[in-house]
Amino acid sequence: MSERELIKRFLGHVERTSPRDGYCEVSYTRCPIGEALVKAGYLTHSRIYPDRWLSCVTQLGNKLRNIAFGSDYIEMDDKYSFHRILQSKTDDAKAREFIGRLVNDATLTPVLSMHYFGDENRVPAIKQLLHSMPAGGSAAVWRKQHTAPCDLVDDPFVVDVATAMSTVTHELADRNLDAIHRIATAFPTKQPVGQLVPRYLEVTWKPFLLQEREAKGLPVNIKVADQCNVTRGPPLHDGLFVRKSNKQQALASAMAKAISNITDVSVDVRGKRINAITVVSKGLCCLPFRRSFNAHWHYFTKYNLNRTCKYAAIKLL
Repeated sequence: MSERELIKRFLGHVERTSPRDGYCEVSYTRCPIGEALVKAGYLTHSRIYPDRWLSCVTQLGNKLRNIAFGSDYIEMDDKYSFHRILQSKTDDAKAREFIGRLVNDATLTPVLSMHYFGDENRVPAIKQLLHSMPAGGSAAVWRKQHTAPCDLVDDPFVVDVATAMSTVTHELADRNLDAIHRIATAFPTKQPVGQLVPRYLEVTWKPFLLQEREAKGLPVNIKVADQCNVTRGPPLHDGLFVRKSNKQQALASAMAKAISNITDVSVDVRGKRINAITVVSKGLCCLPFRRSFNAHWHYFTKYNLNRTCKYAAIKLL
């Protein structure tokens, strides 16, 4: 689908309130598996997502999202929180060691980038690999996605991490057999490419368990941003977009402290700069609300932790 069509569909959810203003209400809910696990008591929190497709700018993909937010917003990101939570939950010494190196060794990503691409500057692709593997991702699938040589032997660290993560997946599943049974009963299959296939139950359970603490931190981030009087945009998974200001460092420190207190995991929150794209495809902005992606996004929140939160009000310049 083209950027033009994506924008048209998104603007279909925007009610024009004046020639230069619009209003859009976005409802958030859990995915069916997350909802079922919370209702059954196996989790207390699960990630929330917009309940209508293309009702929120975060659903437009990286390119258009960066155009929308890049000039005025940053993303408050709790760096490596998923990995630190995994490290705190496993008893496997090797897995804890590998995660520690992944989080703390700044030389790791350039070395892996050179191994897979012959270029130290492919660090973002390497970070995708290292982020996906604890959640059950495969190095072979990643190589295809990033055009790394298919016949290349994986780096020994990647091989060791894959082995350790498989062990941890089974470890976490064995501790939560009732939750596994619930997934098997209610969601036995999935349909990734048009054909129903059996669901890998242990791999399905693992990210929901690890994202529980991250999801618990989202309302905390919202509360801290409000207390710091920082204008905020919509959430993206457990992260939050906020308006650029001179309060960025203080906000990051306050968020890190608040999240660490409720999750019992030390996290490092940073304001991540968004790479705004200035050159876009031909015809992208030939639409009503011509300058809608050079906009200020003011989101006012009604938050219901049990089910839904709503964000509204978009100022289209």
